[in-house]
Amino acid sequence: MSVALHHRPEERRRLMRLLLGGTDILMLAPRRIGKTWLMKKVDGDLTAAGVTCVRIDVEGIDSEAAFLRTLCQEIDGKQTIVGSVTNFLTTKLKQARSGNAGSSLAEMLGTTDPRIFSDTLIAALHQQGTRTVIMIDEFSLFVWGLSRKDPDGARTMLYHLRRLQQEHTNVSWLLTGSIGLDVVARRLGLEGALLDFENFGLAPFDEGAARSYLSEQSNDGLLDQPYDLTDDGFAHLTRELGWLSPYYLGHIARLVKPAAPTQAGGRASAGRVEVERAFEALLSPLHRSYFAPWGEHIRKNFLPEDTGRLEMILARCCETAGGETEDTLLGLFNPTPGAVSLRDLKDLLLSLCNDGYLVKDDGRWRYRSGLLRRYWLEYVA
Repeated sequence: MSVALHHRPEERRRLMRLLLGGTDILMLAPRRIGKTWLMKKVDGDLTAAGVTCVRIDVEGIDSEAAFLRTLCQEIDGKQTIVGSVTNFLTTKLKQARSGNAGSSLAEMLGTTDPRIFSDTLIAALHQQGTRTVIMIDEFSLFVWGLSRKDPDGARTMLYHLRRLQQEHTNVSWLLTGSIGLDVVARRLGLEGALLDFENFGLAPFDEGAARSYLSEQSNDGLLDQPYDLTDDGFAHLTRELGWLSPYYLGHIARLVKPAAPTQAGGRASAGRVEVERAFEALLSPLHRSYFAPWGEHIRKNFLPEDTGRLEMILARCCETAGGETEDTLLGLFNPTPGAVSLRDLKDLLLSLCNDGYLVKDDGRWRYRSGLLRRYWLEYVA
């Protein structure tokens, strides 16, 4: 049975092949692209193939001990491995120090240095002889949060992770992030800690996958009224939306009010007019919360001095659909020449590009999504 295009069959096959071959992966993509959905699917694919998967979400965690506790809780729920892992840890930790090691993973962590514990935990997974895949969602946000609280701790943890990768090759790692871990690593001066990860970029849907997704929404009873999207309507949707994420495609699909069928027993349809009305509905105050993560992401995940500059860039670029040139943006920051260098500006623009806000087109930086630009112009700038 073939897999629908929007279920990302090619990405899933490639991730399976890499992880089964022992490659560690860093999967980076902006919000609302489907990283978490894809990770869950790969978890299911690998589990069906007999691989042990341990999957956790660490967004909001800001200490190495809390990260390890979350990992322990997930392993405790894996009946196929928890017994052998617990026995291995009990033996090794008792050898490392006197006294009772504890009867559960959480108890052992509570009485052990976190790094000694993580060494022993990953060694326990490795010694089983079969492959284990550890999947950590939003790892880059965790590292960034930790680095703001404890920069030295973040550096030590990343290099510790690299050593675990090198020494325990029966354990593969799949890390995701909605901010570039490479950017975080550059800020901390430790790009070398990521050398053993293969970057895996996750793009928005192409037009074929978008069509497939919209068809499923209509055909599987997920809309109030099923309808066919005309070629003109689909072209307008893809042109204005730009960023073909399942999140916004789904909202648009549900807000479309299709035209009545032209003949009895026919199917309703939606063209350019109906799609544009759906865009206008999505941009109404009622649905502002659907766009909130875009502003929150900048405020939460960048340094204060960068936050203001990023917001200035976005405010200027949303004024016209064609965006702005680097020279104009540099002049915006430099009423007195030299306050912001061209290199600083390029780094800011690349961050906005990597995170899905902007794209460089014919020498100008414009919003990738016309929908996001319209929202920014209306409610933020």
